Amino acid sequence: MKKTLIASAIAANILVLSGCNSSDGGADLTGFVDSMNKPPVDWQAGEYRSSNRFQNYCETPRTGTNPVTQRAYPDRQGERAHEKHFLRSWSHENYFWYDELPDIDPNNDDNRIDYFNKLKTDGLTATGTRKDNFHFTEDEVESDKRIISGETGGYGIQWTVRGRDVYVLYVEPGSPAEAAGVTRGMLATHVNGISVHSAANEQLATVNTGLFGPELGDSYEVGFTAASGFTSGEGPDTTITLKSSTIAIHPVHKTEVLQTESAKVGYLMLNTFGIRRAETDLIAAFEDFAAQNINELVLDLRYNGGGFIYIASQLGYMIGGDNARGETFLTLKHNEKLSARDDPIPFYDAYNTDDGPVALPTVNLDRVYILSTGGTCSASESIINGLRGVGVEVILIGGKTCGKPYGFSPPSNCGVRYYSIQTQTVNAQGFGEYGDGFIPVEAGDPLTNHVTGCGASDDLISPLGVASEPMLDTALYHLKEGTCPAPSSSSEKPKPSLIVNGEIVAPPSHKVMRFDKPW
Repeated sequence: MKKTLIASAIAANILVLSGCNSSDGGADLTGFVDSMNKPPVDWQAGEYRSSNRFQNYCETPRTGTNPVTQRAYPDRQGERAHEKHFLRSWSHENYFWYDELPDIDPNNDDNRIDYFNKLKTDGLTATGTRKDNFHFTEDEVESDKRIISGETGGYGIQWTVRGRDVYVLYVEPGSPAEAAGVTRGMLATHVNGISVHSAANEQLATVNTGLFGPELGDSYEVGFTAASGFTSGEGPDTTITLKSSTIAIHPVHKTEVLQTESAKVGYLMLNTFGIRRAETDLIAAFEDFAAQNINELVLDLRYNGGGFIYIASQLGYMIGGDNARGETFLTLKHNEKLSARDDPIPFYDAYNTDDGPVALPTVNLDRVYILSTGGTCSASESIINGLRGVGVEVILIGGKTCGKPYGFSPPSNCGVRYYSIQTQTVNAQGFGEYGDGFIPVEAGDPLTNHVTGCGASDDLISPLGVASEPMLDTALYHLKEGTCPAPSSSSEKPKPSLIVNGEIVAPPSHKVMRFDKPW
């Protein structure tokens, strides 16, 4: 029996990572406007035409078909201004804080990306941070490749940057990095002989490209210090030649079943909801957990930046079972102009096959331990919020999450996918105010962003999924004792962690990871 995504039933109800067209009610005229009759690009402040009027008119139209979807490109000849008019109108129609947007003349000299980057609110949260820290773009084909095929280009290394120190968070199984012996916690010191710490301005491009953006087939010599070293700027202990290849992404990075004195504990590390393979990988993991009769679960979302909401909903059901069946997972709230689209999303309890829906496995738990850092974001936070909304106890172990109670259904236009916030998510109790992240505290409150749990450090050295790893160890201690462990008084040399000024720092997004200037 072939498993497939629940696509048709869900697409009408939730925002997923795919393009959509929205308008202010006008008819879609693009089919009636040929290249000889392009829509005018005159601009009047405060006046908006339908975004559909401008969509697919491109300064540099593509020809042929998308190699991932096999669909013909819809591009037609236009001007740079057409692409910016589309972005202006679409944002006015769909952006959650549309009434806080600047109205910028799309006929200015900005390119399309720079123009889009200005189309967001400057509003702040209650603690003074920006409401919108999630405005970005991707190449459409590369995005499709990652989402649909579960592949990306690179070495198979997920990096994190602290100042000018570049550490390996984890390595994808079967990747060139794993084959070359790269392991979690190693510190990158040199790229093609250039020191990461002391690279001159003219050398930064080599360092940035060699670590964060190698072209497929390109090779770089990367110097590392071993995981036990961690002296900034020194080394390397070893130099490894890495060749950029097409890498298979493993959403479920690791699963284990740990037997403690009082419980059989499932451990699952999920690093993304953002590719379709996450659904089938999670189903397989929970089928195994159910077969082994686990009675506690540690869900490791420390590096999970989010993805598809429907997969998060399915995961919520596979955890909560009877607690979640028939209940609302989240409601997506749109801007006031689109409030008629507000619709509750249930905990999905089935997945589609060629023979029809099949019930999802569930471990039917009343509580779950979730490991978090500042890299725990979006759909990962929706798991915390959605389960709390139906009374499943969430114990948060680690650090404050990123703070993204928002979603988007990004439109694609002329080869670029535009991610702009369209919805706010609230749980079954109506709570969704966690723009400053979920915070582990001694005694939480389900109607606030304070979640019962313990602070813990990601040491970057200990293997993931072993009981002695600090964050997992803290969860197991709390599971046994019902309290947080006392702060360590060890006199050993401290291990490098992601804690800076008392907060656990997020792993940087792959979209922006680079060095802008030397130190």
